[in-house]
Amino acid sequence: MEVLNLGNNVPNLEEHARLGRYRAITRCMRDNKFRYAATGHTMDDQAETLIFRLVRGSGLRGMDGIHFKREDGIIRPLLGLTREQISSYARENDIDHVEDETNRDTHFARNLIRHEVIPLMKRINPGVIASTARFANVAREENQVLETMAGELIEDAAELDWGIIKVFNLEGILKRPPAVVKRFVIGVVSNLLAEARGIDSIQVGMIMDVVNGKRSAHNIKRLIRVTRWKNTVVFHAAGPRPFYTLEVCAPGDIYVKEINRTLGVEFKEGEKGPVTIRSWLPGDMMEGRKVSQILYSMGVMSPLRQFWPVIVSRGKVIGMAGMDSERVNMVFK
Repeated sequence: MEVLNLGNNVPNLEEHARLGRYRAITRCMRDNKFRYAATGHTMDDQAETLIFRLVRGSGLRGMDGIHFKREDGIIRPLLGLTREQISSYARENDIDHVEDETNRDTHFARNLIRHEVIPLMKRINPGVIASTARFANVAREENQVLETMAGELIEDAAELDWGIIKVFNLEGILKRPPAVVKRFVIGVVSNLLAEARGIDSIQVGMIMDVVNGKRSAHNIKRLIRVTRWKNTVVFHAAGPRPFYTLEVCAPGDIYVKEINRTLGVEFKEGEKGPVTIRSWLPGDMMEGRKVSQILYSMGVMSPLRQFWPVIVSRGKVIGMAGMDSERVNMVFK
């Protein structure tokens, strides 16, 4: 048994506890080299989850409910059975069980749904638990279709993908149904944020306004910025600069994971490391010229310039990707 310390004054205790439980389970799996770990979620938990998400305004993506299996190896073998079925089995076979006393505290939204909302719904439809589970299955199947279509759109519309900046052609996007475009938006932002749960419907709506030309830009959690540029929509990292910094001690091929690019670095005669590769910063100068002006003359698209790799030695820019300089040469591989 593991006791989780969640701290005091947690803003969303239920969600914080849920995440804490899963962290503990995955840690136990890792420490013991288990491939799978089973939780006791039932069909009732599925119904409660869907009702909770519906009340919060979730879209179809959230209405596919709890899955039988997660990618990290957590499985839910009891999800097809009701809580009553499991309780009956335990009574008939003299199996003791313990109920967490906090499960009856209706100050928590999930408990309020369990003890007050669902009993009212059962007065309308006694089979509400099973019918809600069936709805989750339908939503899951339709989600798979939308996810496939959105994935195809991400691939078809992509003009540039540097990891922390992604550029898509608007022409193909605007021809697709809104539901597919919204799922496309969720997929791109989820990838940039590295959060599988994505963003809420309000944020999706704001980004759709950018896509449809109703607003010029939108920021997400101060981490991602979405803008229109000419006939494209651009998703890129926001926040403090530089966006990446690497120290290079010797020439050769250097992989920059943030932009998912490999750079070939060559030191010219007399030049020695270490040098620093980082993204361009406002005010950078090289050989008497503004780097921003050089990038413009090179035809680098405006949204990409802030992520462009430059080489710095002793605080001065001595080279940049795609341009031969007096001291170094750096090219994309």
